[in-house]
Amino acid sequence: MNRGAAGSPAVGLLIVDKAEGPTSHDVVSAARRALGMRRIGHTGTLDPMATGVLVLLLGGATRLAPQMTGHTKVYAGEGRLGWATDTYDRTGQPLGPEAENVVLDPQRLDEAAADLTGKILQVPPPYSARKVDGVPLYRHARRGRKVEGRTVKIHVARFDVRATAHDRFHFTAEVSAGTYIRSLIHDLGQKLGYGAHLTALRRLKSGPFILEDALAHGDLAGLGSQGLKPPYFIPFHRVPLTLPVIRVSLADQENLRHGRPAQPDPGPDPGAGLMQARDHDDRLIALVGPDPENPDRILPRRVFAPPPDF
Repeated sequence: MNRGAAGSPAVGLLIVDKAEGPTSHDVVSAARRALGMRRIGHTGTLDPMATGVLVLLLGGATRLAPQMTGHTKVYAGEGRLGWATDTYDRTGQPLGPEAENVVLDPQRLDEAAADLTGKILQVPPPYSARKVDGVPLYRHARRGRKVEGRTVKIHVARFDVRATAHDRFHFTAEVSAGTYIRSLIHDLGQKLGYGAHLTALRRLKSGPFILEDALAHGDLAGLGSQGLKPPYFIPFHRVPLTLPVIRVSLADQENLRHGRPAQPDPGPDPGAGLMQARDHDDRLIALVGPDPENPDRILPRRVFAPPPDF
C-alpha cells in the first residue's frame, strides 16, 4: 500500500483539481490505479464538463462519507443567454430557437439573481443522477420519458452575476449541498425571459477544502512513486469535520474503543447530537453521541483505530 508523507498508511482525504472531460468515477479509477488501492470513493459529484475541487476518500476514510456529503460549495462559471438546452448546459440539445435581440441589462440581471438567492425550491435537471421511482432521471430522459424530479429545498447564500457580452455572463455562487448549478442557470434564464444554459463551471471550494490545495488532475498518475503529501493529502485522523468537537483523555479513549461510555471534562453541551471525539493533539478518535441516561457521559457511535503515531 502507498504510504503518506509521515510514513502512515494512505488513509485519508485526497483533494484533486478535476479536469474537464472525465467523470468523477474516472478520477476515482485513476487514483485506484496510481495508489494500488480499491477502497476509494468521492464526495460531491462533478459533471464531466465541470472542473475543480473533488474530494476523494482513501481506504478507511470512506467510513466518514456520511459526514462529508453536506458541505457548502463555492463555484465560478459562465452562462449563455438566448436558449435553454435539455441538459441545462452546453452539452445538450436546444429546447427551442435562439432568442433574438438578447439584451443583458445589469439591473434585470441583478434582480433575477436576487430572486434565486436565499432559501429556494429547485427542480433537478432532466439529465441528472437524482432518482424518481428508483431510476436516475437521466435514464428516464434517454428513454424519451418526460419525468420531473422532485422539488427540493436548497440554500443559495450568494449568487453574483456579471454580464460579459450581449449574451454571456460570469457568475460566482455559494450553495448548499445538493444544489444543481445547471438548474440555477436554467432558472435564471427563465426569469429573464430568454432561456439560458451553463457553458463552464469550476468548483472553487467544498466545505473546508479549497482549490489552492488540490492536486492537479494530470499529476494523479505519479502518486504511486511520489507518495501522498500535504496540502492535497490529509491523513485520516487530521480530517476536518463539521461536527462539534469534544476532547477526550487517554482513559476516555480506552473506554470508547472498548464500547464503554466515557465521561469527559467538560462534558457534552445539553442537547448535543453526534459529535467528534478528538484527543488533545486534535486527532480523530471516534464519533460519539450523548448518553440518554447520563447527560455528562458520551457513548461511542463509530470508533476508529488509533493514529499510527499513537
